[in-house]
Amino acid sequence: MPTACARVLLAFVFCVSAFPGLSHAIEASGSAGRGEPQRGHRFHEQRLLVKFRAAVTPEQADAAASAAGAAESRAFRRPRRLAAAPVDRWRVLRLRSATDLARVRAALLRNPHVERVEYDYLVSAALTPNDPRLGELWGLHNIGQTAGTVDGDIDAPEAWDLQTGSESIVVAVIDTGVDYNHPDLAANIWTNPGEIPGNGVDDDGNGYVDDVHGYDFFGDDADPLDDHGHGTHVAGTIAAVGDNGVGVAGVNWRARVMAVKFLNSSGSGSTSDAIGGILYAADMGARVTNNSWGGGAFSQALQDAIVTANNAGILFIAAAGNSGLNNDVSPSYPANYAVPNVVAVAATDHNDALAGFSNYGANTVHLAAPGVDILSSVPAIGHPCCSDPSGYKRLNGTSMATPHVAGAAALLFAQFPGKGHLQVRDRMLGAVDEKGTLNGRTITGGRLNVFNALEDDTTAPGAVVDLATTEAGTGSVRLSWTASGDDGWQGSAAAYELRYSTSPIDESNFLSGQPVPGTPKPAAAGTPESFLVTGLEGSTGYYFALKVIDNVGNASPLSNVAQATTQPVAVLYSDDMESGAGDWTVAGSDGLGGPALWHVTGHRFSSPSHALYYGRADTLTFNTGTRNYGSVTSPPIDLSASTGSALRFTHYLQTENFAPFDSARVQVSADGGATWTDLYVTSVGTNGMERRDLDLSAYDGATIRLRFSFDTVDAAFNSFEGWVIDDVVVTGSMPPQAPVADAGANRAVPQRTLVTLDGSASYDPDGQIVQYAWQQVYGIPVTLWLANTANPKFIAPRYRATGPNILAFRLVVHDNDGQPSPGDVVYIVVTQ
Repeated sequence: MPTACARVLLAFVFCVSAFPGLSHAIEASGSAGRGEPQRGHRFHEQRLLVKFRAAVTPEQADAAASAAGAAESRAFRRPRRLAAAPVDRWRVLRLRSATDLARVRAALLRNPHVERVEYDYLVSAALTPNDPRLGELWGLHNIGQTAGTVDGDIDAPEAWDLQTGSESIVVAVIDTGVDYNHPDLAANIWTNPGEIPGNGVDDDGNGYVDDVHGYDFFGDDADPLDDHGHGTHVAGTIAAVGDNGVGVAGVNWRARVMAVKFLNSSGSGSTSDAIGGILYAADMGARVTNNSWGGGAFSQALQDAIVTANNAGILFIAAAGNSGLNNDVSPSYPANYAVPNVVAVAATDHNDALAGFSNYGANTVHLAAPGVDILSSVPAIGHPCCSDPSGYKRLNGTSMATPHVAGAAALLFAQFPGKGHLQVRDRMLGAVDEKGTLNGRTITGGRLNVFNALEDDTTAPGAVVDLATTEAGTGSVRLSWTASGDDGWQGSAAAYELRYSTSPIDESNFLSGQPVPGTPKPAAAGTPESFLVTGLEGSTGYYFALKVIDNVGNASPLSNVAQATTQPVAVLYSDDMESGAGDWTVAGSDGLGGPALWHVTGHRFSSPSHALYYGRADTLTFNTGTRNYGSVTSPPIDLSASTGSALRFTHYLQTENFAPFDSARVQVSADGGATWTDLYVTSVGTNGMERRDLDLSAYDGATIRLRFSFDTVDAAFNSFEGWVIDDVVVTGSMPPQAPVADAGANRAVPQRTLVTLDGSASYDPDGQIVQYAWQQVYGIPVTLWLANTANPKFIAPRYRATGPNILAFRLVVHDNDGQPSPGDVVYIVVTQ
């Protein structure tokens, strides 16, 4: 087995010690092992995470791993209650040597059986009871005991009058382990009912021997005892035994704590071991997992494990991070995974304000909870940051805020046993205390209030009855409605759930519709509301419906369904990149005197089989040993007659995720390339090939050029795949074109015969003909039958020796835009 130093896993828990020196200690704890290509993120030097394509058999996966040079290939254990899971296609590959990493990774990326290869990133640890130190727990009950703001807490005592927890609810602490002998935790430690301790047999058949209280994935053994302290502190906030005359009380007095250890004695661990822990918790019946850790880069494998947990009905409570950064801009994982069961938690201080160290995000961090100067249980012996002979210690961090939410979720599961995990999530998020300092910093704009969430409110909001579409663009539809209330038609509700579909929506299929993000917070009952839904396809019919959600998650009946068809969209320019740069102009340098790294590739694409790629063909990275940069510039694109112009493309980006390095940029020029304006700039990688839509309406009426550029900025941390661009399309709404009438060829016809006119060659260049209008404009009057069709008929009059024997008929057609054509005349000569 590799040494603990070589195995350094996911980097430390999200906590900051209340004592001087811990920040330095945390930095030091992450210094072991070698650096990785992604700045600020480290990886296991002898492991890779590999996702195989859907049709690949286990035998083919093993063969691919072996052929690439891996020493071992190991699949993850799916929760037994699930017939299938996203993690089924992932494997952990162990390499014989750290020097093999780049070679094996490159070989795997070229294997047709392989869909994705990732580094195994390292992360790090982020009734009133008679417990004697309860008065020090300001986060549960704030009476100003620390000179803070009175009631700046989660209202735990009020909640305990309603619910103190249930032994049937299991919370998995995925962390450094738990001191299961701690006097304030021992009675609430989960015990595996299917395992006989110490007999060396996997009694319950879950793949783990003697996992009595959980499992240690770092050490690959059945003893998850905490040798650090962080996990024990987290566990105490969740479920320290209440009303036992000892120490502190958890948010939940009776929930069972499952100890899942994957972080070592320095507080660091690997993505692959975190995945193992998540799947173990899902398999063994946890309802909630507490995840007070982070620091790794985006991992599709880890996201797939969280999706698996979601499929198993588990809430994944995650610390937002302690860097004081905006997670909307600088993602922090696992909190930033966009999976429904993820609840990201920021930290507040005793004044009910966002803690200075706490990450935040109006679109990515759900709520806040107390996370400063939090007293909880710790082991007597462990890491200096998180242990104390007294068994208790104060710590700061989003790590400390997260277990407040996990404990609250466990209370809700106990109080409402029939609720699903997403209903519990919605109830908890809808019941926050809104705070000005959190407005625009979290999705809810509030701090956890568990008492509000336990409120026995069964009155749902009233249904919206006047949902309507007021305007439709090429890719958007504006909706309007009147706000209902919280309880029926009184007060203000908490949220809207708006969805759309291209097929009719009703109560039975509402959840299958596409959810719309960013809906407004409901106004007071009776207030007119309006919202623009964007990202739609042109010339497409849509159905819209919404539900109103109150502060405890009660949902209104479905609204009436509104319909709209988006305006036709014209494709003004498109390039599927099958020929690479094609008529685009390439510029830049590989930093070694050669051209820029842009070239056509078939290793990753959207359609049909190739794309444009910034990176080296031989290594599938953009590492040339020095700074490199390059751009591709489009030919001129004419928007002179367009309105609502837009750009869409699909792309894959893998970088070090650390701005401003490895910058991917999309720009537009309306002056032939003399000046450029940024449309999109990012250094954050994507989750596979993603579509991006950008607004070009500011350039309606102009002739533009587009430019995609990539710049490493420096020579370091460049061993990442780079940027793949495909299916570039510019669209706009063009003025409707008039239809063209064609009344047919002039001809001679015998007298007294049935004549059929022919307007079937009429056409509409951007739509269809919906109306024909024939009129006789010259000659002996005749009666036209079916004059509003393409083929009217009449009887030719008698031939007149003195003439004239010429008849003229004029055709005007109308298209589906209501536009008429210019008239077209056909001449008919009557003969004897």
